[in-house]
Amino acid sequence: MPAANSPATQEAPAGWPQSIRINIWVTQEEGHYAALVQEFDIVGQGQTAEGAIANAQELLGAYLMSYFEKAEPFEAAKRPVPARSILRFQILAAIARVRALPHRWVGHSRLDVPGADRFAAC
Repeated sequence: MPAANSPATQEAPAGWPQSIRINIWVTQEEGHYAALVQEFDIVGQGQTAEGAIANAQELLGAYLMSYFEKAEPFEAAKRPVPARSILRFQILAAIARVRALPHRWVGHSRLDVPGADRFAAC
């Protein structure tokens, strides 16, 4: 049985979606992969690109849960990567395509928002 103040029993903060679409950029750096979640400026790492993406999604889930548990609005959790950094990733991705390097844009990925299963009507 969940605790009285756990995310499973508390009311969903206003404006929280059930799922979100995120942009993920993946690059290989010094023997490991890094995955950047563009909308939240969160970076995951892994031995493979898939591992880095999974780590980034896990970190994003924990980050969003911290806002959810404090009943803060979803919009308050957003902290997008600066446009200049996105431009850098776009340039690196274009160069990587030409040179067949392991730098790529994964594209849109769907992420279920923590606790969203309890407020399907949102």
